Amino acid sequence: DKDTTIQWNHLAAANYSGGVQLELWSGSNLHETEALLDELESRNLPLALTGIHLCRMLSPSFLSLVNSLKQKCPYMCLAPCCLPRC
Repeated sequence: DKDTTIQWNHLAAANYSGGVQLELWSGSNLHETEALLDELESRNLPLALTGIHLCRMLSPSFLSLVNSLKQKCPYMCLAPCCLPRC
């Protein structure tokens, strides 16, 4: 993240505790679905994805990505800020 005042060392420490591997992909582009899907499918472990502040069509794009991963992603959490009006 670009905010240099946030201390991320607790995430790095969690990766060495023998628990769950955590990765932040703040620079990911949900509009590049195929490349993102290929990268996520190449992982050898089950995935838990969280989408935060996914405005407008990014929330449906995130859900489509999770659905494409099928059993590879048994957990997802979506915290949108706004959705398109139907």
